[in-house]
Amino acid sequence: MPTAATEDPTDAHRRWILGRYVQLVALLQLTLYATAGLAREPSPALFYLNPRLLMEFLTEVLFHGRHPFPSGLSWTSLFVWLALGHAVAQGHQGLAIYAIVEGVYALLFLAFAALVVAANMSASHGFSPGELIVPFAVFTAASAGPLLVALPLWRSARQP
Repeated sequence: MPTAATEDPTDAHRRWILGRYVQLVALLQLTLYATAGLAREPSPALFYLNPRLLMEFLTEVLFHGRHPFPSGLSWTSLFVWLALGHAVAQGHQGLAIYAIVEGVYALLFLAFAALVVAANMSASHGFSPGELIVPFAVFTAASAGPLLVALPLWRSARQP
């Protein structure tokens, strides 16, 4: 049984892989943003593939109205998740910070999805429940899945 001062080598390897996976998602996010930013007329599908979709809605709420995709807040989130991935790969503190930040994001995304479903608007009047299919799949791969890996690692790291 590992002590508080040592880490099980298997957990350390899983933590390292998780950190690199978080960075991979951030690099895919970079590719998506670069594609959208460089295209003359970016495909609307790029918006739905954004692993940090809530950043777009948050930008609209904070800065009143529509903004070009990707927003500055989305670009900021990209660099935050790159740094978080590196921090996870480096140690337990990074894992704890990642679990908290990703957990908050996941809860906010799930609340957003619940509101969209509850409002049940048509696509012509806002964000419809049918439009959640792709973002929810992206959320599962980019946020929920890694968070479900991070939580047991974080818990095992806190046990004596």
